[in-house]
Amino acid sequence: MTATSIDWGDGQAAPRNAQNLGPGRNFWRPGWRRDQRCTAPDPKSDASPGRNGWRSSPVLEGQAWWLEANEARRRAVRALRFAGYFARRNYGRKESGWRQHGDHLVPSWTYTEGPVDGLEAVDPWQRAQQLHDCSGSWTVQARARATAWGSPDLLALPIPRACNQKHVCPVCAARSSRALAREIRAAISAKERPAALALVTLTHKADEAESLADALARWRRAWDLMTKGRAGTRFGRFIAGYYYGLEVTYRPGRGWHLHCHMVAELLEGVTVDQARRYIGQEWQRCTEAARPSWGWDPLAGCWEKASGEEASAVRARIRSGDYSGPWWREIDPADLSAVYQACKYPTPVVDLNPPQLVEFLAATHGRIWHRGGLGWRSIRREGQAAIAEELAAEVEEAARVDLGRAICSMAPGHSPDLDHVLKGRGLEPRQVPKRFVTPPWVDNPKQAERRARATGAGVVGRLAQGIELYGGAPGELQSGGVTWVLSQDEWPLARKLEEEGRAVAGVKHVERHVPCRADDEGAEVATIRDERSGRTTVRHVRKVIREHPTITLLSSEAAALVRYTEALLVSSSSSSA
Repeated sequence: MTATSIDWGDGQAAPRNAQNLGPGRNFWRPGWRRDQRCTAPDPKSDASPGRNGWRSSPVLEGQAWWLEANEARRRAVRALRFAGYFARRNYGRKESGWRQHGDHLVPSWTYTEGPVDGLEAVDPWQRAQQLHDCSGSWTVQARARATAWGSPDLLALPIPRACNQKHVCPVCAARSSRALAREIRAAISAKERPAALALVTLTHKADEAESLADALARWRRAWDLMTKGRAGTRFGRFIAGYYYGLEVTYRPGRGWHLHCHMVAELLEGVTVDQARRYIGQEWQRCTEAARPSWGWDPLAGCWEKASGEEASAVRARIRSGDYSGPWWREIDPADLSAVYQACKYPTPVVDLNPPQLVEFLAATHGRIWHRGGLGWRSIRREGQAAIAEELAAEVEEAARVDLGRAICSMAPGHSPDLDHVLKGRGLEPRQVPKRFVTPPWVDNPKQAERRARATGAGVVGRLAQGIELYGGAPGELQSGGVTWVLSQDEWPLARKLEEEGRAVAGVKHVERHVPCRADDEGAEVATIRDERSGRTTVRHVRKVIREHPTITLLSSEAAALVRYTEALLVSSSSSSA
C-alpha cells in the first residue's frame, strides 16, 4: 500500500503511512500504542458535565461552586489532552505486573525515563476521559430512614455520578473538601470543652531541580522524624491531636512548592508560646536532617512583611525563641472556617504545563493527602457521628429533612441511572403538578400527612408548596423494573420491604479478588506492585463471590420515589429560608 496524505485546509499535507498514522506517532516513546487516540472530546467552551447540558435539581440548585468547579473541570480536560501527547513523545513506559486497587487487580505500567522514572505511568488521556464523564450522568441512590410507625421509609435521591479523581478533578475535589471540612468541624464542635486550636503551615525550601516525588519523600521523612519514636513522644507532650492536609503547587523557576496545613489541638496546660516554639524548632531540625541546607527557614514563616517589621528583627526574635508569625494562626473555637485549609485536595491541574502535569499525575497516584493522629486519629468517624446527631436534632425542629442512610453504593450496576427511572429528569422544563405526590405505598392522603409529621418533614401543605417550587410532573417513564444492589448488611431491610409488598427482594453475586495463602483452594499467583514504595512482590489471591441483597421496584414506583424525595428536599430548604 502506498502512503496517503490529508489536506488540513491550509495548503499543507500531513503524510500518513499504510496504517493511516501520522508522522508524529513515529516519535512516540516505547510502551505506547501508536494507534491509540484520545477518546475525550475537546470541551472547548462547553463546561456542562459530559457536555450533556445542565440538570436542574434541588441537590445542586443555586450553588455557585457547582458552575465554577465544572468550568475548572473543562479546563482540566483540555490540559490533560495536551499532557497525553507530551507523555507519549517524551517518556517511555513498561509493563510491571499487577497492582492491588481495593479488592481488584489492575495492570500496572511504570515510566522508564525522565523525572517520572519508576513511577506509575498514569495516562493523562485516561484521566481526561474520566473528568469528561464526571457528573455527566446521574444515579439514583436508595436511602432508608426510620419512622415513628416502625416501617422504614424508602427514598430515592438523584445524585451526579462523580469520577472520584479527587487529586485531579476540580468538581470531586470541591465536593470532597467541603464534606471533609464539615466532618472535622462537627467533631471539634462536639467536644465538651473548647480546646486551644491552631492552624499550622509546615513547609521547606523548594529546589527547582528536585522532582515532585523526591519533594514528597523529603517532606514525609521530616514529618516522621518529628512525630515518630522518641521525638514523637515529645511531640505528644504538646499536641493532643492533629489533622493535616498536604498541598502542592508549581512555581516556574522555583520548582515544586510543597507544604501542609495542620489543625492542631494543644494539650491541656500547654501555652501557645510553648507549643509554637517547640514545633518551630523541631520542624527546622527535622527538615534540615531530611536534606541538609534545604530545611525550613523560620524567616519565611515568621515574617509578615505587611507589618513593616525588618527581617533582621524577625531573625533576632526567632533566636530568642519567639516563633510568632503567619505560619501559626490561632483558631477561635467559635469560628472554625480556617479548618477548611487542612481539608483541601490539591488539584493544580489547570495551572500546570504538560511536563509538570504528567509528573503530578505520576507522583501523586495512590498517595494519602490527609491524615489525623494522636487523639484525632478517628476524628472523621467522630465527625460523621456528630453530624448524624446534629441532623436528627434539626429534623425534630423541622428545620431540615432527614434523608436517612445510604443503603447502596453509587457504582454503576449497583444503583440505576436517573434517566432509566425518569428520562431527562432535570433537563425538561418545570411544570406545576396538579396533585400532591405521595410515596407509592401510601394510598390515603391523611395517612401520608401523619407519616410526614412523624418524620419531621412537615404537613402535606408544606410538601405541596415544595413541589410547586420544584415541579413534580414526571418525565418519560422507562418500561420495566428498577433494581438496586444493597450493601451486604441490608438483608433485613430487603426482606421487610418484600414482606410489606413494597419491593421484590433478590440476590446478586459480586466477584472480587482477595489476598490468600498459597495453599488455599483456588489460589492464583499475581504480581502486585506497591504504589507507595514501588516494590514489586508476588502474592496469592483468590476469587471471592459475595452475595448482596437487591430490591426491585416498578419504574412507575421508582419514579414516584424520586419525585417524593425531591419534594422533601425543596420543602425543607424553603421552610428553612
